[in-house]
Amino acid sequence: MCDNTSLNWTEIIISGLFGVFLGIIASYLTTYINEKIKRKRIEKSYSKIQGDDYICPTSEYPVNVADASINLIAKNKLKIIVKTYVDIGSNTILDDKHIWEGEIYMQTQKFGTLIWYYTYPQSKVGENGFKRIIIHEHFKGFTLIGEMDKGFGDQKFIRK
Repeated sequence: MCDNTSLNWTEIIISGLFGVFLGIIASYLTTYINEKIKRKRIEKSYSKIQGDDYICPTSEYPVNVADASINLIAKNKLKIIVKTYVDIGSNTILDDKHIWEGEIYMQTQKFGTLIWYYTYPQSKVGENGFKRIIIHEHFKGFTLIGEMDKGFGDQKFIRK
């Protein structure tokens, strides 16, 4: 019999722990890199729609009806801020702009749902609702489809 078959359990345990530690670090780094790559792809796809240069022109009024800006928050989540200059319900030009904000959850790259709420003026704070958003071809603008029971119709925004 050979006597060289004895195991060094200390080395085996240390090697095993070192291997587990390296495996955890490798897994963390791989996940981190994959998430960065995924985030870059998403940012690239939504970068075409981001910006603060949207207007809502109409031939009915001598002024621009609204301005909008859109920014990416997370994977499929965007933030929109809209300044409205015309009261669509009463068809009158406002003395002071109304501002509403919302979060857009994109189901696809061209279609999403918007949850909105007023932030200004104080008399409007508390009003909220939802709209659908459809991104135009080549990301040149978007259409908001509002709730008709509240008097909000469709709004088409284009780049300035």
